[in-house]
Amino acid sequence: MAIPNRGHLFGLLSLIAAVFTPLVADARSRVAVGAYPFPPYVDRIVGDDRSISATGLVADVVTELNRAQDRFDFQFVATTAAGRYQDFREGRFDAVLFEMPEWGWVDRGIAIEASEPLASDAEVYVARAAPGNDERYFDRLGTRRIAAILGYNYGFAGFDNDPAELRGRFDIELVDDHAATIDLVLSGGVDVGVVTRSYLRRHLSEHPGERDRLLISQRLDQIYALRVVARPGAVPSADEIAAMLDREAILGPLLARHGVTR
Repeated sequence: MAIPNRGHLFGLLSLIAAVFTPLVADARSRVAVGAYPFPPYVDRIVGDDRSISATGLVADVVTELNRAQDRFDFQFVATTAAGRYQDFREGRFDAVLFEMPEWGWVDRGIAIEASEPLASDAEVYVARAAPGNDERYFDRLGTRRIAAILGYNYGFAGFDNDPAELRGRFDIELVDDHAATIDLVLSGGVDVGVVTRSYLRRHLSEHPGERDRLLISQRLDQIYALRVVARPGAVPSADEIAAMLDREAILGPLLARHGVTR
Protein backbone atom coordinates (compact mmCIF):
# COMPACT_ATOMS: atom_id res chain seq x y z
CA MET A 1 0.00 0.00 0.00
CA ALA A 2 1.35 3.41 -0.94
CA ILE A 3 2.11 5.71 1.98
CA PRO A 4 1.16 9.35 1.29
CA ASN A 5 4.04 11.77 1.42
CA ARG A 6 4.10 14.54 4.00
CA GLY A 7 2.60 17.10 1.65
CA HIS A 8 -0.37 14.88 0.81
CA LEU A 9 -0.82 13.99 4.48
CA PHE A 10 -0.80 17.65 5.53
CA GLY A 11 -3.37 18.45 2.84
CA LEU A 12 -5.60 15.58 4.00
CA LEU A 13 -5.44 16.71 7.64
CA SER A 14 -6.22 20.30 6.62
CA LEU A 15 -9.26 19.10 4.69
CA ILE A 16 -10.51 17.10 7.68
CA ALA A 17 -10.03 20.11 9.96
CA ALA A 18 -11.91 22.36 7.53
CA VAL A 19 -14.83 19.91 7.41
CA PHE A 20 -15.12 19.34 11.14
CA THR A 21 -14.35 22.82 12.54
CA PRO A 22 -17.83 24.21 11.68
CA LEU A 23 -19.39 21.15 13.30
CA VAL A 24 -17.47 21.80 16.52
CA ALA A 25 -18.50 25.47 16.52
CA ASP A 26 -22.14 24.54 15.85
CA ALA A 27 -22.09 22.14 18.82
CA ARG A 28 -22.13 25.10 21.21
CA SER A 29 -25.69 25.80 22.33
CA ARG A 30 -26.79 29.39 21.79
CA VAL A 31 -27.82 31.31 24.90
CA ALA A 32 -29.55 34.61 24.14
CA VAL A 33 -28.74 37.33 26.69
CA GLY A 34 -31.04 40.33 26.78
CA ALA A 35 -29.24 43.68 26.92
CA TYR A 36 -30.68 47.16 27.42
CA PRO A 37 -28.83 50.41 28.19
CA PHE A 38 -27.98 50.38 31.91
CA PRO A 39 -24.53 51.88 32.52
CA PRO A 40 -22.03 50.77 33.67
CA TYR A 41 -23.57 47.31 33.14
CA VAL A 42 -24.52 47.95 29.52
CA ASP A 43 -23.09 51.21 28.20
CA ARG A 44 -23.92 50.94 24.54
CA ILE A 45 -25.61 48.53 22.12
CA VAL A 46 -24.59 48.52 18.46
CA GLY A 47 -26.01 46.59 15.51
CA ASP A 48 -29.28 44.96 14.56
CA ASP A 49 -31.01 41.63 15.21
CA ARG A 50 -28.51 39.81 12.98
CA SER A 51 -25.41 41.09 14.75
CA ILE A 52 -25.46 42.77 18.16
CA SER A 53 -22.49 43.97 20.15
CA ALA A 54 -22.42 45.84 23.42
CA THR A 55 -20.00 47.56 25.75
CA GLY A 56 -19.90 47.62 29.54
CA LEU A 57 -19.68 45.09 32.34
CA VAL A 58 -22.18 42.66 30.80
CA ALA A 59 -20.28 42.67 27.50
CA ASP A 60 -17.04 41.86 29.30
CA VAL A 61 -18.73 39.07 31.27
CA VAL A 62 -20.18 37.52 28.10
CA THR A 63 -16.78 37.67 26.38
CA GLU A 64 -15.13 35.87 29.29
CA LEU A 65 -17.90 33.29 29.56
CA ASN A 66 -17.47 32.39 25.89
CA ARG A 67 -13.71 32.19 26.32
CA ALA A 68 -13.82 30.04 29.45
CA GLN A 69 -16.05 27.21 28.24
CA ASP A 70 -17.13 25.51 25.01
CA ARG A 71 -20.64 24.25 25.78
CA PHE A 72 -22.54 27.51 25.29
CA ASP A 73 -22.34 30.45 22.92
CA PHE A 74 -23.64 33.50 24.78
CA GLN A 75 -25.00 36.10 22.36
CA PHE A 76 -26.66 39.46 22.87
CA VAL A 77 -30.23 40.29 21.98
CA ALA A 78 -31.07 43.99 22.11
CA THR A 79 -34.08 45.02 24.16
CA THR A 80 -35.16 48.10 26.11
CA ALA A 81 -35.78 48.77 29.79
CA ALA A 82 -39.51 49.14 29.15
CA GLY A 83 -39.76 46.38 26.55
CA ARG A 84 -37.69 43.66 28.18
CA TYR A 85 -40.68 41.96 29.82
CA GLN A 86 -42.59 41.43 26.57
CA ASP A 87 -39.43 40.39 24.73
CA PHE A 88 -38.79 37.79 27.45
CA ARG A 89 -42.39 36.53 27.25
CA GLU A 90 -41.99 36.14 23.48
CA GLY A 91 -38.82 34.09 23.96
CA ARG A 92 -36.44 36.58 22.34
CA PHE A 93 -33.86 35.96 25.05
CA ASP A 94 -33.15 33.32 27.66
CA ALA A 95 -31.49 35.30 30.43
CA VAL A 96 -30.52 38.77 31.54
CA LEU A 97 -27.51 39.55 33.71
CA PHE A 98 -27.35 42.00 36.63
CA GLU A 99 -31.11 42.20 37.04
CA MET A 100 -33.55 42.16 39.98
CA PRO A 101 -36.82 40.20 40.16
CA GLU A 102 -38.32 43.19 42.00
CA TRP A 103 -37.91 45.32 38.89
CA GLY A 104 -41.33 44.50 37.47
CA TRP A 105 -40.90 40.77 36.88
CA VAL A 106 -42.76 39.61 39.98
CA ASP A 107 -45.50 42.25 39.68
CA ARG A 108 -46.21 41.17 36.10
CA GLY A 109 -46.47 37.51 37.09
CA ILE A 110 -43.63 36.49 34.77
CA ALA A 111 -42.17 33.08 35.56
CA ILE A 112 -38.44 33.44 36.17
CA GLU A 113 -35.59 31.87 38.09
CA ALA A 114 -33.01 34.06 39.78
CA SER A 115 -29.51 33.26 41.00
CA GLU A 116 -27.88 34.36 44.19
CA PRO A 117 -26.64 37.98 43.96
CA LEU A 118 -23.70 38.62 41.65
CA ALA A 119 -23.08 42.20 42.74
CA SER A 120 -24.43 45.06 44.80
CA ASP A 121 -25.00 48.68 43.87
CA ALA A 122 -27.42 51.47 44.69
CA GLU A 123 -29.16 54.55 43.36
CA VAL A 124 -28.65 57.99 44.86
CA TYR A 125 -30.31 61.36 44.43
CA VAL A 126 -28.39 64.33 43.05
CA ALA A 127 -29.23 68.03 43.04
CA ARG A 128 -27.37 71.23 42.27
CA ALA A 129 -25.09 72.34 45.05
CA ALA A 130 -26.29 75.76 46.23
CA PRO A 131 -26.13 77.83 49.44
CA GLY A 132 -28.60 76.43 51.93
CA ASN A 133 -28.99 73.08 50.13
CA ASP A 134 -28.16 70.07 52.27
CA GLU A 135 -29.43 66.55 52.86
CA ARG A 136 -32.82 67.93 53.85
CA TYR A 137 -33.33 69.06 50.26
CA PHE A 138 -34.22 65.46 49.40
CA ASP A 139 -36.84 65.14 52.16
CA ARG A 140 -39.83 66.12 50.02
CA LEU A 141 -39.29 64.47 46.66
CA GLY A 142 -42.97 64.76 45.89
CA THR A 143 -42.60 68.53 45.66
CA ARG A 144 -39.51 68.42 43.41
CA ARG A 145 -39.19 68.15 39.65
CA ILE A 146 -37.40 64.84 39.11
CA ALA A 147 -35.33 63.41 36.25
CA ALA A 148 -35.41 59.62 35.85
CA ILE A 149 -34.83 57.12 33.05
CA LEU A 150 -37.71 55.78 31.00
CA GLY A 151 -38.37 52.12 31.80
CA TYR A 152 -36.32 51.99 35.00
CA ASN A 153 -37.82 50.97 38.34
CA TYR A 154 -37.33 53.39 41.25
CA GLY A 155 -37.82 53.03 44.98
CA PHE A 156 -39.41 56.47 45.37
CA ALA A 157 -42.17 55.33 42.95
CA GLY A 158 -42.72 51.92 44.53
CA PHE A 159 -40.87 50.35 41.54
CA ASP A 160 -43.72 51.31 39.18
CA ASN A 161 -42.19 52.15 35.80
CA ASP A 162 -45.35 52.94 33.83
CA PRO A 163 -44.76 56.40 32.27
CA ALA A 164 -48.40 57.50 32.53
CA GLU A 165 -48.57 56.50 36.19
CA LEU A 166 -45.30 58.25 36.99
CA ARG A 167 -46.35 61.46 35.25
CA GLY A 168 -49.66 61.35 37.11
CA ARG A 169 -47.98 61.00 40.51
CA PHE A 170 -44.84 63.12 40.10
CA ASP A 171 -43.50 66.15 38.31
CA ILE A 172 -41.08 64.00 36.35
CA GLU A 173 -38.92 64.22 33.25
CA LEU A 174 -38.23 60.78 31.73
CA VAL A 175 -34.94 60.67 29.83
CA ASP A 176 -32.81 58.11 28.00
CA ASP A 177 -29.63 57.94 30.09
CA HIS A 178 -27.83 59.02 33.25
CA ALA A 179 -25.80 61.67 31.45
CA ALA A 180 -29.03 63.43 30.47
CA THR A 181 -30.21 63.21 34.08
CA ILE A 182 -27.06 64.92 35.38
CA ASP A 183 -27.19 67.55 32.61
CA LEU A 184 -30.77 68.44 33.55
CA VAL A 185 -29.83 68.79 37.20
CA LEU A 186 -26.83 71.00 36.50
CA SER A 187 -28.74 73.16 34.01
CA GLY A 188 -31.65 73.71 36.38
CA GLY A 189 -34.11 71.84 34.19
CA VAL A 190 -35.03 69.63 37.17
CA ASP A 191 -34.49 69.80 40.91
CA VAL A 192 -33.43 66.20 41.57
CA GLY A 193 -32.05 63.33 39.50
CA VAL A 194 -31.72 59.65 40.32
CA VAL A 195 -28.52 57.89 39.18
CA THR A 196 -26.78 54.59 39.76
CA ARG A 197 -23.96 55.03 42.27
CA SER A 198 -21.39 53.13 40.19
CA TYR A 199 -22.25 55.25 37.15
CA LEU A 200 -21.98 58.48 39.17
CA ARG A 201 -18.57 57.42 40.46
CA ARG A 202 -17.34 56.89 36.91
CA HIS A 203 -18.97 60.09 35.62
CA LEU A 204 -17.27 62.21 38.26
CA SER A 205 -13.90 60.60 37.57
CA GLU A 206 -14.33 61.63 33.94
CA HIS A 207 -15.78 65.09 34.77
CA PRO A 208 -14.09 66.09 38.04
CA GLY A 209 -15.20 69.70 37.65
CA GLU A 210 -18.80 68.67 38.28
CA ARG A 211 -18.12 67.17 41.71
CA ASP A 212 -18.43 70.49 43.56
CA ARG A 213 -21.48 71.45 41.53
CA LEU A 214 -23.53 68.48 42.72
CA LEU A 215 -25.18 67.73 46.04
CA ILE A 216 -25.21 63.93 46.40
CA SER A 217 -27.64 62.37 48.85
CA GLN A 218 -26.58 60.09 51.67
CA ARG A 219 -30.04 58.57 51.37
CA LEU A 220 -30.43 55.73 48.86
CA ASP A 221 -33.38 55.38 46.52
CA GLN A 222 -32.77 51.64 46.50
CA ILE A 223 -30.06 49.06 47.06
CA TYR A 224 -29.35 46.65 44.23
CA ALA A 225 -28.86 42.91 44.73
CA LEU A 226 -28.10 42.09 41.11
CA ARG A 227 -28.65 38.55 39.86
CA VAL A 228 -28.93 36.39 36.79
CA VAL A 229 -32.60 36.17 35.80
CA ALA A 230 -33.47 33.31 33.44
CA ARG A 231 -36.39 31.33 32.10
CA PRO A 232 -37.48 28.39 34.30
CA GLY A 233 -35.94 25.21 32.91
CA ALA A 234 -33.43 27.12 30.79
CA VAL A 235 -30.09 25.47 30.08
CA PRO A 236 -27.91 26.78 31.52
CA SER A 237 -30.04 27.89 34.47
CA ALA A 238 -29.58 31.16 36.32
CA ASP A 239 -27.67 29.34 39.06
CA GLU A 240 -25.47 27.53 36.52
CA ILE A 241 -24.49 30.80 34.85
CA ALA A 242 -23.64 32.30 38.24
CA ALA A 243 -21.63 29.17 39.10
CA MET A 244 -19.66 29.48 35.83
CA LEU A 245 -18.70 33.02 36.75
CA ASP A 246 -17.45 31.89 40.17
CA ARG A 247 -15.77 28.70 38.94
CA GLU A 248 -13.81 30.54 36.28
CA ALA A 249 -13.03 33.48 38.60
CA ILE A 250 -14.48 35.81 35.98
CA LEU A 251 -16.53 38.18 38.06
CA GLY A 252 -14.16 39.74 40.59
CA PRO A 253 -11.71 41.45 38.21
CA LEU A 254 -14.51 42.68 35.94
CA LEU A 255 -16.52 44.17 38.81
CA ALA A 256 -13.42 46.02 39.98
CA ARG A 257 -12.75 47.31 36.46
CA HIS A 258 -16.23 48.83 36.26
CA GLY A 259 -16.38 50.16 39.81
CA VAL A 260 -19.04 47.71 41.02
CA THR A 261 -18.87 45.91 44.39
CA ARG A 262 -19.63 42.27 45.12
